[in-house]
Amino acid sequence: DPFVIPSIKKLILSTAQGLGVDDEENMDLIKEMIAAGVRYDFLGKKNGKPAQSFSEYEFDMHVKEGEKDYFVKGFIDKLFIYDKKSSALIRDFKTSKQVFKGEDKKKNLQDYIYSLAVKYLFPDIQNRNSEFVFLKFELEKGDKPEGIMKMRHLKSIVLTPGEEIRFRPGEHHIMLIQLNQPLKEGNRFPLMLHFGAEDAGIPLESVRTIAERWPEISVHVYEGAGHGFNCDARGSYEADSAAVALERTLNHFATCLS
Repeated sequence: DPFVIPSIKKLILSTAQGLGVDDEENMDLIKEMIAAGVRYDFLGKKNGKPAQSFSEYEFDMHVKEGEKDYFVKGFIDKLFIYDKKSSALIRDFKTSKQVFKGEDKKKNLQDYIYSLAVKYLFPDIQNRNSEFVFLKFELEKGDKPEGIMKMRHLKSIVLTPGEEIRFRPGEHHIMLIQLNQPLKEGNRFPLMLHFGAEDAGIPLESVRTIAERWPEISVHVYEGAGHGFNCDARGSYEADSAAVALERTLNHFATCLS
């Protein structure tokens, strides 16, 4: 039980409250999933003792190679580096109700992004392998537990212009619906972003970085609002901030789409 340690209990409770998931049912799930994640090779020793290990390894990269010019930002839940095998194990913990299937398993965008980040951050590492751990599923029974999904080894990653990439709920993405014409390389669009000042998952430092790096983006921060403040199905719903965000968004559309 992670709540046995007072400091950890305090951290979990404060984070859950900020995300609006501190009800009894969610707290029981959180405790169960934390215990499952810790029990499953938390120190990465199944592949031998790692030379380096990282928790919540954050990356923020600007890659510029010839015609390629893009930013990659995110963090890896657990990262283990094994010098003897010149390999990296990238582990991502999942709380979803189902494991990856079909195209999500064959061509997984998160797998691509993580492997790309490790490729540039640890250029001497030749083998990069992603592993998704679904905490609501069995992690230890049998040779292939249902909750452990090891992605195929990627020697290199090529993102071809025009290739279709599918995003999944829970990731950072932008939805462009009912476009009047296809997007073309080089197209630029006015962008507006809304952030809750109390969102435990998006630090204000990251928000400031976005505003400074891309001053053309309209960035709004809502004091007292947490994660998902605009969703009235969440406990973190904040009606006043949601109303202001909606008004700003509609004005933005009226200006840009007229």
